[in-house]
Amino acid sequence: MNYIKEFCSNIFNTNGKIGRKDFIITWILVQVIQIILLFTIIGALLLPVIWIGIITMAVRRLNDINKSKWYMILGFIPLLHVFFFVYICFAKGSNDNIINNKE
Repeated sequence: MNYIKEFCSNIFNTNGKIGRKDFIITWILVQVIQIILLFTIIGALLLPVIWIGIITMAVRRLNDINKSKWYMILGFIPLLHVFFFVYICFAKGSNDNIINNKE
């Protein structure tokens, strides 16, 4: 649950870094929660907030691999977003043991 706690506490934070393992595990957990919430009224209202959190998490991952935040635009291009996601999941970062702002 530490991953979800970190996700929620940094949902609007684009500063800092997040390592590969932490990014992948958090992304999977958030996707599962998102699917569960999709079937509730409250969940439907929370989806935009969750999407913003996923975007900011991807920006922190870009910080970790020393790429510009502008690369996030690739995540919004159909079909290209799949390759972008695979790249940010598996690209070696500056330090894979970093989660969020803990350096």
